[in-house]
Amino acid sequence: MHTSNADITVVICTRNRVDSLRATLSALARADRAGLQCEIVVVDNGGTDSTPQLVGEPIPGLPVHYFREERPG
Repeated sequence: MHTSNADITVVICTRNRVDSLRATLSALARADRAGLQCEIVVVDNGGTDSTPQLVGEPIPGLPVHYFREERPG
């Protein structure tokens, strides 16, 4: 179970959409988060692309947590 002290948690559910996820994470990294504790939770819904590698790349000041579901749905 994941617990957090974040003010804002953004949950992104994805499956084989690594390019879209990359763009979304990039936009979130550029967002004004002054004074807020934020985190990203990526839920990989049984994908087969490079999502785990992308999520493993650090975003300064923005924790990203990765969860994988083995079966789509």
